[in-house]
Amino acid sequence: MRIVVMVAVSMSALLISPVPGQDGADLNRRFEEVREKLVELKEGLGERFSAGRTPEACREDLERLGVSPADLAVVLGRMLIVNGADSEVRTGDVFPRGFPGGRVAPREIRIRHLFRAGSRVRFVAEWRGSRVWVNPRRGSAGVDPDDVAANTGLLVHAAIHNWGLPHTSVQELLRRVPEAPYEEIVTSRFARDCFPEAGEAR
Repeated sequence: MRIVVMVAVSMSALLISPVPGQDGADLNRRFEEVREKLVELKEGLGERFSAGRTPEACREDLERLGVSPADLAVVLGRMLIVNGADSEVRTGDVFPRGFPGGRVAPREIRIRHLFRAGSRVRFVAEWRGSRVWVNPRRGSAGVDPDDVAANTGLLVHAAIHNWGLPHTSVQELLRRVPEAPYEEIVTSRFARDCFPEAGEAR
C-alpha cells in the first residue's frame, strides 16, 4: 500500500477559489519548468550523498533520523516529481486509518485541492514510496524553480518522508521542531545543514 505524508496542510486553503491566469496550460508550463530544475538538482544531490560529500551538521541530522547518506541517495534516485495542482489522487486512497503521521486532510479531498491558489502547502511526499507532489503556482507557497537553497531543503525533506519517516517522527528526532510552521522550519534546516553554500548563494 502506498501512503502519503502531507506537510503543513492549511485546511482553510481548501475553500479558496483558484486565481484566474494560474491554471490550465500556464500552470502546466510552470510545472514543467519546476520539474526540470528539481530533477536536475536531485540528481546532483544524490551524487553528493553517494560520494560522501556531506557536511557535519547534515550527517548529524541524518544520524538522528536513522538515515544514512547512501540511503538518501537511493531515495533521491528513484524520486518522481509530480504536479500537485492537477492530481486526482484522493487522500483517502493513500492514507490508511491509523496512519502514524498525525493529522491528515479529509479522506474525500483530492491532492489537487491541497494546492489551490492561496494554499500554503508546498509539497506532499509519499511515505515509503517515490512520488513527491509539488505546488507549481507562482507566489510564496509555490516552488520557485530558481531558488536552489529552498529546493535543496525541499528535496532532502521529501526524501526523508519517501524513505519512511512521517513528520511526527522527524519533529521528535530533530528536537525542538514545532508543529507550525513545520514544513518551513524543517526544510530550511535541511537547506542550512546539508548544503550551506546553497543558502549563501540566495
